[in-house]
Amino acid sequence: MSKYLEVKTEFKSVEALVAALEEWAKETGKVWEDCRERPKHLQGYTGDTRPETAHFIIRRNHVGSSANDVGFQIKDDGTIQAHISEYDRPRGGKAILDYLTESYAEHNVIDLARARGYTVAKRWRDEKTGERRIQFTGYTN
Repeated sequence: MSKYLEVKTEFKSVEALVAALEEWAKETGKVWEDCRERPKHLQGYTGDTRPETAHFIIRRNHVGSSANDVGFQIKDDGTIQAHISEYDRPRGGKAILDYLTESYAEHNVIDLARARGYTVAKRWRDEKTGERRIQFTGYTN
């Protein structure tokens, strides 16, 4: 049984994380669970219940072969802690976390810009570098 690692993230916006999870689900055809009302226990690769709980869960069958659940826990200080098993960290869990980190950053920037009166004119991925790009239109307030 692999131990869950608590992976520190820069995630502080629940809205941006949810948007990133939705984008990931849409792109991959996989699903995640929103457990904000009542955090649920994570499951190991054999379906065993682990003591760790999470507010957002990607179940093991959506992580990879012989994988454990990946979870995100909202901490008391408002930060969001990732729970990824040490087995999955270098495998599917890392790829998911990398995708969500990049997508989260994009959604967070969009949310911050909109709060300041800007609108998104265009979003795209640079063909050469693979980087995400966002073009905003001017201040509207």
